[in-house]
Amino acid sequence: MREYKKYGKGYSLKRGIYFAKGQYILTCDADLPVDIKKYFLPMLELLKRDEKVAAVFATALAIKTCRKERGFVRSIVSLIFFVFRQLLLQFPVSDTQLGFKLFRADVAKKFCQKVNENGFLFDLILTDLMLNEGYQIEEVNVKVVERKIKSSVSVAEIIKTTYKFCKYILFTRSKLLRKCTDKVMINDKSKSIKATSI
Repeated sequence: MREYKKYGKGYSLKRGIYFAKGQYILTCDADLPVDIKKYFLPMLELLKRDEKVAAVFATALAIKTCRKERGFVRSIVSLIFFVFRQLLLQFPVSDTQLGFKLFRADVAKKFCQKVNENGFLFDLILTDLMLNEGYQIEEVNVKVVERKIKSSVSVAEIIKTTYKFCKYILFTRSKLLRKCTDKVMINDKSKSIKATSI
């Protein structure tokens, strides 16, 4: 049997965004955890409402941190990264990791090529760059359908991602933001965003 190399979530998203056509780009996990028919049009309306809005993120943090729904390891990891994001980055976005997002294609393509990350931190870094540039991100509360399948994320990958996250915060972030923009606009709390329930 032929073995296929895993290039990572970020690698796949970058390629998808690069080759995508059209004005808007929807990214979604392969197991389709979110009902596209139910949420796509409301998300599109939010995106069209204001040109400063670069993307609309689906959020389901309560379910993602629920041990009963997702298992101990995945729920703890989601909770830890939420706390880290809020304390260290102070993002006006509650959930960067859920795999259901709608982007303005031009903005996504612009910043996607600047993200040198092929793993799970791709979403976080892309979000950081867009917010730093002055764009806004809307959020929509969604219902997630958890598939009863074993997670492909190993403990080793979790440790590696945590290390890369700390390295990004401590060493890489400031350099990347200054490289991408003339003026670094980190942690602008005036861009606070409330999630919309649909």
